[in-house]
Amino acid sequence: MEQLLSKYVKRITEKALAGKKLSDWEIGILMTDQLRSSLEARINETKGSLEAEISRTKESLEAKMDENRIELETKIESNRKDLEGKMEIAKKDFEGKLGSIETKISSIKKELRR
Repeated sequence: MEQLLSKYVKRITEKALAGKKLSDWEIGILMTDQLRSSLEARINETKGSLEAEISRTKESLEAKMDENRIELETKIESNRKDLEGKMEIAKKDFEGKLGSIETKISSIKKELRR
């Protein structure tokens, strides 16, 4: 279809350049072709603008995701170290209490043997 329209537009343009009078439908075809070309150019321009905006948005989101990932990894590592420290303190406290209980049991055993 586009080839056919292009062929007619070329013939009409040649006729106009030769100085011949154009019919109403020939003028209409030229106007339609001009409108099509104009719209096509605007669509391509808008498409390029949208593609650029999409690319910028994608890069921005990827950068934000990387920031968030690093922040989360840092928090996770900090929480892990905190928990390990608390576990170590609890372990030492438990070992201390266990030692105290063992000492008391030994002391009770000694008293019972007497």
